[in-house]
Amino acid sequence: MEIFINKIYPFFPVIEISDNKDSLNKFPPLLLNAIFLVASRCLPQNDNKDNNNNNQSIRERCQELFERCKLLELCENNKIALIQSFLLMSIHEEGINGSSLSKEYITRACNLCGDLGITTLSGSNGTAVQDTQHRVYKKLYYDKSILIRLFWISYACDILSASTHAREVYYNMNDVFIDDVPKEFPELIKFVELSTLLYRTLGSHYRPHKGRIIDEKLFTDIQNWNSLVDHPWLKLLYSYICMINLRCEVDPITLDPQLINSLQIQFDNVANIDPFWFKFHIVGVHSLLHVTSLLNLLGNNDENLDTNNKIKTRLEDLKEIWWLAASGLKLFGK
Repeated sequence: MEIFINKIYPFFPVIEISDNKDSLNKFPPLLLNAIFLVASRCLPQNDNKDNNNNNQSIRERCQELFERCKLLELCENNKIALIQSFLLMSIHEEGINGSSLSKEYITRACNLCGDLGITTLSGSNGTAVQDTQHRVYKKLYYDKSILIRLFWISYACDILSASTHAREVYYNMNDVFIDDVPKEFPELIKFVELSTLLYRTLGSHYRPHKGRIIDEKLFTDIQNWNSLVDHPWLKLLYSYICMINLRCEVDPITLDPQLINSLQIQFDNVANIDPFWFKFHIVGVHSLLHVTSLLNLLGNNDENLDTNNKIKTRLEDLKEIWWLAASGLKLFGK
């Protein structure tokens, strides 16, 4: 629980902070198991002594918790608890069908946000302030702040999924009327802002041609974000965005030295991120695979070989934690 509160909660504040480890009895069983699911993958190796292969036992434990969550969701009828749990369960992306399951839970969370009117929360219940500070679902009071946070977490997860899984985006923001993330959650604010930057990148470079947008400020905005990133996971997400933006300009015949230098900076950033944050979310593994594929495209030199070795070592460390890391190693012949 401490790992969740101290590390994961700032980016996924799906619960009220008062509902901490001293009041676990307040959580529905589904939500409690979903919290343990995302925290278990991030356990330090020396904290798990059930097996000589610590990473393998972590992976097995996560799968057990995920299967338990799938059963518990059948008897949970509180839609807010379902949203909270589905957002956490979407982080568990394991096996050949992992990306499909992850997208499924994100979509279900987004759909429930619409069912409960969270997507138009700022336009409901008139204009009286006292009428808009909480909602009641299943005779439970929910502060408006947590409903806003749940929407923006689902928004960010939806965009990350669209990028990593090459899928459609669920929300049309022209149909959404909701307040910004509360200022008490600065990490979530930056997570959402980076997700919006990623959405703009997808719209400019990866959307089908008839739907693409011309975003003249995108490159400048990405550059300006460099000085605002002050957390390892935000740095990892930022480097991921930079790489998928820059790789569109890579021409293996006429390599631009400035472009190569910009990519190399992001390669180094990814290689030097705290290993914990690669366990937290699958986007870390995607970042490592982007580095490896781009290095193969750019060719071998001493600097690239050193970076490539670091990246493959990191993938080796993650192969018993993420199925995608093991598949990536096999793809690149290690």
